[in-house]
Amino acid sequence: MSTGANGAILLWDVQTGIKKQTLNFNQRNFHVHSVAFSPDGNTIAYSGPKNTIVLWDVSTNVQKQTLSGHTKTVWSLAYSPDGKTLASGSLDANIRLWDASTGKQKLTLADNLHYVLSVAFSPDGKTLASGIDNGVIHLWDLESGNIKSTLMNNQRQMGYQVHAVAYSPDGMLLASGCDRWNIHIWNAQTGKLERILFGHKDDVSSVAFSPDGKTLASGSHDGSTLFWDVTEIMPQSVGKVSHKEN
Repeated sequence: MSTGANGAILLWDVQTGIKKQTLNFNQRNFHVHSVAFSPDGNTIAYSGPKNTIVLWDVSTNVQKQTLSGHTKTVWSLAYSPDGKTLASGSLDANIRLWDASTGKQKLTLADNLHYVLSVAFSPDGKTLASGIDNGVIHLWDLESGNIKSTLMNNQRQMGYQVHAVAYSPDGMLLASGCDRWNIHIWNAQTGKLERILFGHKDDVSSVAFSPDGKTLASGSHDGSTLFWDVTEIMPQSVGKVSHKEN
């Protein structure tokens, strides 16, 4: 699945690489900033016009629901592993948690000061990671609604933004992509920065682990997708590694 500045969502067959379907929404000056598949694959959530979130039925190709509440653009979306909750991060500095079935808002997590650019659930669904526009990642305890830890690079500078976050399948690592052209690998349990991955030549806008946790994919504004072997990243001292071409 991919999106663009033309207000369309493209669905791709991941086995063949062939485009299966294009969802056009006939909205002028409309950018789809974020999309997320429900775990069962039946619903697509996407950032809609006028600060909304739209839930789209994949099988019938019709809109199911529109979720309203944010006051600025929705920049990031993520479903919980059980598919019962949808998290949305917005430029209004809030994270909202929605009941994915009813569309009702369950909880608001307020950052108050900074744009929320990325969100990701931990594999057990108990923690939500949020990347914001000052280089900080918050880990939220979803039972209490409070921040339980903060991840921050000691070398962060003004303008540093966390565009993407993703947990490894075992929940031990958290990857983050930023506008400094690199990827940070964190120990999700201790908050320690384990590795910095270098290879892109522009902002890193997306990161994702493979289902077995051995490979990390990263996408960048430089037009490239890099694949990283992360099997050797263990809770050790911080190291710097570069992507190697095959």
